[in-house]
Amino acid sequence: MSVLFRPIKIGNIEIKNRIVRSATHIARNTVDGFVTDKKVEYFRELALGGVGLIIKGFTYISPDGRPFPLMSAIYDDKYIPGLRKLVEVVHSQNNGCKIAVQLSHAGREIGPGGYRDEVPMAPSSVIDPITRIVPRPMTISEIHNIVESFSEGARRGYEAGFDAIQLHGAHGYLLNQFLSPHTNLRDDEYGGTLKNRCRIIEEIYQRITDKIPKNFPILIKMNAADFLEDGIRPDEAVEMAKIFEKIGFSALEISGGMWEAMMKFKKKAFPPEARKISDDPSEHAYHREHAKLIKKSVKIPIIVVGGIRFKSMAEDIIKSNDADLVSMSRPFICEPDLPNKWKNGITDRSLCISCNKCCDDAINSVIQGNAYPGIRCLMRKKIDKLNQNV
Repeated sequence: MSVLFRPIKIGNIEIKNRIVRSATHIARNTVDGFVTDKKVEYFRELALGGVGLIIKGFTYISPDGRPFPLMSAIYDDKYIPGLRKLVEVVHSQNNGCKIAVQLSHAGREIGPGGYRDEVPMAPSSVIDPITRIVPRPMTISEIHNIVESFSEGARRGYEAGFDAIQLHGAHGYLLNQFLSPHTNLRDDEYGGTLKNRCRIIEEIYQRITDKIPKNFPILIKMNAADFLEDGIRPDEAVEMAKIFEKIGFSALEISGGMWEAMMKFKKKAFPPEARKISDDPSEHAYHREHAKLIKKSVKIPIIVVGGIRFKSMAEDIIKSNDADLVSMSRPFICEPDLPNKWKNGITDRSLCISCNKCCDDAINSVIQGNAYPGIRCLMRKKIDKLNQNV
């Protein structure tokens, strides 16, 4: 059996294989953040596709924390029934698929169609050069309120039946803004030293465990590098990971980058034009080395995300002990049944060519005011034609 299809435990739950569907904004919610039937069906397809763990994408814990329209909300008990439908449809496939909910707040990173009723808050007043937003610095009282909002989101996720909780501490959103020296210029107990910058994470974790069983799996997605000169560096990320393990997190998902670093990172992560996917391993798994560094320093499971397109590469990551699980987003937009294809030996590679048109379509639809059907692969027909000519 391939190492990809050996089970592993995260906290007290068993994941049937080493393949994770990373959190992805697929839309298919109402404008008020309620789950729709179309979203339920999307998750049914994902669960049927053979993935071991689905991490449900950005779920905002406060009305002012929504970066894009049509995202899922979890800031009120009224959202629990809809979220429960997602859990039930995944579990009803009876194939062992687990599902976690990702809790997040945008902070200063408010994109097109996101919450703009007031000036966004953040740890410090550091401009986002992409959106030109200048956030206002949070008060201590507001930080305490955010801690409570995350813990209430976790309580609702638990009551909805999710198998695990993930905090979004990456990609420039609010928790990453606290963790990064680039966006956190505070001189109080929430800024300065790495320990202080991690303080909000520890407070959220402790408050969550006041409300749900202490053995319930809580994960965190973290940046191993912000890809900014004064941002989080891999060596600091290693120390951060040690802190997170000590706090009690069940697993770490390793990623990287903030919005403002994306243009620098884009050539590697998002090739500008659709093309036949390269066979050069150096163009893939671009957080692998960072995950490897972190894995050497902690004992909890490490999940690596970013640029994983080949079964053989995913297997090598696990065999080499560079990570315990591999996580993918865009390949699942292109092929929700990719794990089954890998398991049955149908293919070694994903059809996803990392063109990023799925994400561009979402942003352009909002900017142009068009109706948005939800995340989808716009290149499947072209990809299929390219493959026929190989």
